[in-house]
Amino acid sequence: MTRRQLAALLFVFFALTLCSHRLARADIGSVEEMAKIFESQWDGVEALRVEYSKLFRSKTTNDNYDGCLWEVVGERARITESRQSYLMPLPTKEDEKKEKEGKVEPPSLDELKKIEVHSDSYYDGTKTYELVEPLSSYPLETVQLEDYYRLRRSGVRANISNSYKHWRFWSQCPLPRYFSVPTEQELLPLTELVVKYKSRLVNRIKNERAEEIVQLEVKDENPSSFASASFRNWRLVSWTLYLSFNLTKGGALSGYQLTIVMTPIKKEDSRSEDVKTISEYHVLDYQQAANGIWFPSNVEMRVHSPLGGSSLVKTRIRSVSINLPSPRFDEFHFPANLVVTEDAARGEGAGAQATRLVHIWGEEDAPAQTFDSEEAFMSFYESKYGPDTTGEEGLDESPTLGRRGRLLIFVAVGFIAIVVMFGAALHYAREAEAEDE
Repeated sequence: MTRRQLAALLFVFFALTLCSHRLARADIGSVEEMAKIFESQWDGVEALRVEYSKLFRSKTTNDNYDGCLWEVVGERARITESRQSYLMPLPTKEDEKKEKEGKVEPPSLDELKKIEVHSDSYYDGTKTYELVEPLSSYPLETVQLEDYYRLRRSGVRANISNSYKHWRFWSQCPLPRYFSVPTEQELLPLTELVVKYKSRLVNRIKNERAEEIVQLEVKDENPSSFASASFRNWRLVSWTLYLSFNLTKGGALSGYQLTIVMTPIKKEDSRSEDVKTISEYHVLDYQQAANGIWFPSNVEMRVHSPLGGSSLVKTRIRSVSINLPSPRFDEFHFPANLVVTEDAARGEGAGAQATRLVHIWGEEDAPAQTFDSEEAFMSFYESKYGPDTTGEEGLDESPTLGRRGRLLIFVAVGFIAIVVMFGAALHYAREAEAEDE
């Protein structure tokens, strides 16, 4: 091999190496460049399927999600989750005092109320269909209309919504593609976010694994107001979003932190000072999909808020499939005879009024009978099957007992207790008289 051939070979090797690490060694000159690199990962992604499990922890809830599936195909989406919830008792002032002193002993799971449910949501591009049922009855295949009360009390819920938007499914995706800020009602792609709000490149560093990390800042120091009506008693002061991207992993998101500062509208309230809420998302590990895109495989999300308390979500992503939708993705069905509510609107435009329809689902996977209100449905149902005789709280072992029967038992037990206490008091009085004599 001549010197010229050797030099050419070394040049080709250097060029290939440079191309393979073009992102890791690129000079990112603007936030727009970084945003385009991040979004270029999603080029050609028409369908995305994510299988995952997660843990949710807060002061009042201890949830375990297993066998979860999040999926989008074009404009259609579906989410299925199986959840085990342990409801924590609300902390008392004594509990808060012990917590500050570090003397709190968490209750065992056996002492907590346990709820197990399976939920399935399907969005066909215009409407969202949702079915929630206890894990003990999953999958719910056969239903009798006369069992409406029993099914409802056991936790079965079926609903159709016309207002659910496609982006809301992305808000529940464990792989962030779009981003949420308090002044926007919908999620925005990063390329729009960095143009619409004040943004800048903050830093470029190497993490503990020697990976190239680029950090961005997006903020609004003079926001108009909250996009959500849930904060109507608060005025938005400012928000700041820090984002980190891993260039070594092709520009994949490695984390973000959203800080929201707000102040109460009525200063005479108990909270008269500004309140700061912080949401943090951290990628702990990655996996590489078939097309070479790097996705998070293990993430943590923490929320710190003086208003709603703190929470922690740990998500483990088991698999990511691109352009390979599930074979049964579109096979969502309500069982025949199931009572399904639908949130609809009467009228058009600004004068439209929200209303709730009630359907009795049919064999053809469509409503067999529709009522224009819950009152109309209940009138029909009770004329056919009679009023509810199983009570309002849980399932009754004796369905024929009813509220009146339980009331009679309560009165009888109370009367017996009074008689017993009166007899005991009379007995002790006589003994006392005998001792005096």
